[in-house]
Amino acid sequence: MGRAGRPDGLVRGVARRGAERAAPIGAACGALALLGASVGYFCADAPLRREPLSSHLVEMVVWSIASLVLGPLLGAIGSQVVRKGLIGMFAGLAVPAGAVAQTLLLRVSEPGRTGAHTTAEAIVCVAAAAVAVFVLARTLRARRLMDVPPEPGARTPTAEAPIARSVMDDHLG
Repeated sequence: MGRAGRPDGLVRGVARRGAERAAPIGAACGALALLGASVGYFCADAPLRREPLSSHLVEMVVWSIASLVLGPLLGAIGSQVVRKGLIGMFAGLAVPAGAVAQTLLLRVSEPGRTGAHTTAEAIVCVAAAAVAVFVLARTLRARRLMDVPPEPGARTPTAEAPIARSVMDDHLG
């Protein structure tokens, strides 16, 4: 039995449906968050470079479209991080993998590349590795806890359940 006398299956079923319902909400939030971050970046970048915002308009539109296309996918994936098992693990590894992929595959190959670029790439890779280790440790710990047999004499859900009796048992004595 789960908490408050509910069967564990019921609790797991509600949690599973909650995770499934979280995907559309996560998709909407992902799109809005990525769109806000993209537009915010260009709105903050233009004054810092002392350039008019209109000079970044085409780039901002391209990144806004990319945000509306990729944001729902990333948001739906992110909403599944709370799930246990492989789905939660893969969802938790999506951001670190994406950060490393962007850092290594889209390297800046401009002539003005400095040591700061290399330092920033190293920070991203180390942070991604730390998050990946945390996600893997959480998944392995949860698996280990599920595989641990109950201690001898421990009360299990089947030991706590009352013995089922049929209506006929009452009549037959």
